Order: sequence, then C-alpha cells, then structure tokens
Amino acid sequence: MGVSHDFSISTGCIASLLRDKDLDGLSQIVENLRAPGLEVLLLNSWTERIGEIATLFKEVAAPVHSVHGDKRIGGCFGHSDPAERERGIRSFKLAVDVAAQVGAPYLNIHLWDLPDSDDNLDRNLETYERVRAYARENGVRPLIEIVPCRRNTPLENMDRVVEALGDDAAFTVDFEFLSWSQPIEEQIDAIGERHSARILNLHVRDFDGEPFSAEGRRRYIRPGHGRIPYERVIKALEHSAVSRVITLEASYRESHWAQLIHEDLNFVRGHFE
Repeated sequence: MGVSHDFSISTGCIASLLRDKDLDGLSQIVENLRAPGLEVLLLNSWTERIGEIATLFKEVAAPVHSVHGDKRIGGCFGHSDPAERERGIRSFKLAVDVAAQVGAPYLNIHLWDLPDSDDNLDRNLETYERVRAYARENGVRPLIEIVPCRRNTPLENMDRVVEALGDDAAFTVDFEFLSWSQPIEEQIDAIGERHSARILNLHVRDFDGEPFSAEGRRRYIRPGHGRIPYERVIKALEHSAVSRVITLEASYRESHWAQLIHEDLNFVRGHFE
C-alpha cells in the first residue's frame, strides 16, 4: 500500500479475562498478550479504578495506539435527558484523560449507539460539540467508529459527521459492523472514494451474517472465518495513502487464546504488508 501501519490488538479480545482482576493480574495478562501495540477498551468495571488502569497501561511494554471510550457514550450523547448527556460528557473526558496519560494519539468513540442508535444524530453532534475542544487541548484525536445505525446508511452518517466537524472529522471503520446493513464490499468503494483519508483506524474481525447467537449473545468471528473479502475491502481503502492503526478485534476465550490471537494477527498483517 506504500505506507506503514501500526498493528494493534484490542484488549477487548480478552475482556472476559481482564474483568475484575487485581492490578497484578491485569498486568500479567496484558504482558502475556505480547502485543505489537494496543487499543485499550475501557471496561465498565474499571470506572472506579481508572487511575490505576491508566498507570498500568502507561507502563506496559507495548505502545498504546488508541483508547476505546466507554461504549455508552453515544447513547448518552443522544439522550433526551440532560443528566444522561452530562454523564456521557464526563465519560468522554475521562477517556480523553486516559488516552493522554498513556500517550495514545487516538480515542475511539461511539458517537451514536443503543438504545436510540442514530435516531437523534443532531443531538449527538450537539453534545459532542461541547467536548471536542477538550480532546484537542489534551493532544488526543477522537475517531468516530461507524457502528450499526438504523435511520441512515453508514455513508450518510459519515457525510453528516464531516459536514458538522470539518477537518476534525476522522473515523474508525469496523469490518463487522459495516457488514450489518449490507455486505461490506457493496459499500466500501463509495466510502473509500469519499472518506479514505479520514479513516485512521480499522477494527478487523469477520462476519458470517449472524451477529447474535440463538440465546441472544454477541458472536465475534475471527478474521478469515466469515464472509468478508479482505483483499477486496482493503483495496477499496487505498484511495488515500494514509497510515492507519490496524486493530485486531474478536473474542478469545479458549485456553490457548494467545496463540489464536497471534495466528489471526499474522493473517491480518499478511493483507496489509
């Protein structure tokens, strides 16, 4: 592709192993991950101990390329209750603080999300407008993740974000989430042509058409084990020669989780190098 990329593993890949661990246990698991870089997903259970969490990730060997804010931020931003919007603002600023402390240049956020998805995108953007300067002042660039939407298409939402934010608009494209509305290969050419230079992080996992199990649990498909045509999708993003963070995202619960993660990371690297 003519540019170098930073490869990263989301701590969300092993979120089930990290929950409720003491600091020593967290540190050991993260070091055992042997990641070339990290995206630190801020788990809800970490809220009351965020200072020690930031210290831990500041001291790990792997660079932190991005922090993923609380997934509830978008739902709060678009909420009709001002108190909920204020809660979202506090969560956003906390995530900015963590990113600044660990030296991460990017903060990944859901600008819209459940329960209302993008039904109130104007309100989501109005709330975000109140805090985006805070990120800039702290040297952190927010990336709007293109999560599932129900009122507009992903491309329409990206256009709306660019219209509202101008040069500040930048995105994370999640291969699975983009596939929810229609096959990713049917959307990616138009997205790449219009916004490739603004796409600075890719969340890479696969999709087989079923995001939930029969019991209603989220399913995360390992790269190469679903329907996504990786070469086709990646080629469509070459409209701009831009360096990106390439972040492995799936869910690994097996006893040999580290082996599987690095097998999948090598699979992903092979499509970009």
